Amino acid sequence: MLIWFGAKGSMIMSIIILFIRGGSDQRTIFTGGRVSYAIFKDYPSLSNLTHLHPKYRTPRKAIIANFILSGILLLISGGKTEFIESLTYYTAAFFWYFIGLVIISLILARAKFAGGENPF
Repeated sequence: MLIWFGAKGSMIMSIIILFIRGGSDQRTIFTGGRVSYAIFKDYPSLSNLTHLHPKYRTPRKAIIANFILSGILLLISGGKTEFIESLTYYTAAFFWYFIGLVIISLILARAKFAGGENPF
């Protein structure tokens, strides 16, 4: 951008990327909090993390737990990008694996309940 549009164009593109990244981070934080909330509900020892905010109905304790766990992982990394990259690579593989399982399960469930009432 600096070469094509100069310093102002580069600055404008940086601001656009900043806003896009902020929106992506916000969605990731709230989605991750809801996934953790659902997991915590399955384990009685973690049930104190399943509290929903009374007004906004958000799983604030689960979001805070994710924040703390992320901070611990960053502290363990010691700022080494190799550690952070390996965390990303390993978790991404599992993420896409389970997303694939969800898609296959949905297709099979819709085929199984095609003529009747769909329980989903």
